Amino acid sequence: MKLCVNFLCSACGSHEKAADYIGNFLCSACGSHEKAADYIGYSIRQYRDIRRKIENGESVPPRTENLIRAKARELQIDGACK
Repeated sequence: MKLCVNFLCSACGSHEKAADYIGNFLCSACGSHEKAADYIGYSIRQYRDIRRKIENGESVPPRTENLIRAKARELQIDGACK
C-alpha cells in the first residue's frame, strides 16, 4: 500500500505527491522532522526510513500508513503538535 489520502490523490494527481504532501504537512505543523517523528510515536531513524520509502515511491506497511493518516487528520483538527 502506498501512503495516500484519496482526496489528496485526486487533488495532487498521484500517490507520490499526496504522500509527500502528508509528510511535509506533518513536518511543517510540528516544526521539525524530529518533532513529527515524536508526534507519530516513532524514533527519528524509523521516521527517516518511512520518509525515504515514501519519497522513493515504495510501499509502507498498512499499519504505518493508517497511523500516519490518522495523526495527520488529528493534527488538522487540533491544529498543533502535542
